[in-house]
Amino acid sequence: MTFDRYIFGACLRAFVMVMLSITPIIWVVYALGQFNLVTEKGQSLFDFFIVTLWFLPILLLVIIPLAFAVALANVLLKLASESELVVISAAGISPWRLLRPLLMATACVVAMVGFLSAYLTPKAIRELQYNMALVATALIGTVIQPGRFVTSSGNLTFHAQGRLPDGRLTGVFIDDRREPTQHSTILAQYGDLVTAKDSLSKVLVLTDGTLQTQRVDGRDPPIITHFARYDIDTSQFIDQLPAVRQGVREKYFWELAFPQPDDTLFKTRPESVQAEFHDRITATLYPVVFLLITFAALGAPRTTRADHWAAFAIALSSMFTLRVLGFATEQLRMHWLMYLAMAGYCAFCLWIIARARASGLAHVVQAFVQSRKLVQAFALFRLFRFRPFGGKA
Repeated sequence: MTFDRYIFGACLRAFVMVMLSITPIIWVVYALGQFNLVTEKGQSLFDFFIVTLWFLPILLLVIIPLAFAVALANVLLKLASESELVVISAAGISPWRLLRPLLMATACVVAMVGFLSAYLTPKAIRELQYNMALVATALIGTVIQPGRFVTSSGNLTFHAQGRLPDGRLTGVFIDDRREPTQHSTILAQYGDLVTAKDSLSKVLVLTDGTLQTQRVDGRDPPIITHFARYDIDTSQFIDQLPAVRQGVREKYFWELAFPQPDDTLFKTRPESVQAEFHDRITATLYPVVFLLITFAALGAPRTTRADHWAAFAIALSSMFTLRVLGFATEQLRMHWLMYLAMAGYCAFCLWIIARARASGLAHVVQAFVQSRKLVQAFALFRLFRFRPFGGKA
């Protein structure tokens, strides 16, 4: 048990360190891209932090498997560099026994990825859309300001003369030229900005005013209509108002696994629901496959003179290839190919571990090392070769 705790603790500590190193950098890169919430849309730094923080679970779903693979490689390289793998092998401990604490650490990571995939990531996407919609709605408060003529899309002009202590607008003027054949002008004594009951958008309630409509060609006289109340959806005052929608990515895992019969999305886009369901499953399988790849390449005992970094480079390129293939099959919706690729990787790595070779990819690593030495030798020959005839080759 002491051996298991030692390896298990080393893996988790390395995983936490890698996560603390990578995640803030990637999150800051994304957050800087959303800084226009503060500079252009007048949001506070706290609102900016909350909105960008909900993007973190989406990033973690991709970062965690790769970070865990790097942590495993770091632990195995450390054990190899300090000859601990040689001592473990000399003590009669088989590779399968060494794999047990690594599987325990992998189970923790799989549980974390499963929680993110099943619940936290869909929840984060919902909250992200909701907060972005609130930001767009809050933008209305900055657009509608007394004493300013505000033009949206060049054909809708809004103006308010002043604002009362209770928040109501006075002397509201709206010029609407969006219709190519009709020109409308609204004059109202008062205007009140309220939130709609069935959406996040705000409604401008105009009272005690007139609506004047006239054909653009001027053939007919203007029609003037007096009204006691007139409601206008203020989402038309901004160019884009994000809507909170329920797509496949916003659904929880159990909603994808057991869709309701009256689910509109399941009726209209069943292939999208099925594709998202398989994506959630494959997301939890990546840590297991990455574990086998890393252990097959670095888990066998070797001397300190062996080229560990060549094996690490091959393992890393294999994992990168598998992840790219996952993105490709996700776009092409060929999930059977992804399952087949994962099964092939696992079978090959288990065969390598069972043979307990000095290097999981010994022949590939050896070829890589030899080719690198040949390139270096050729470069030295080109640099120091004999130059007869006055320095000309």
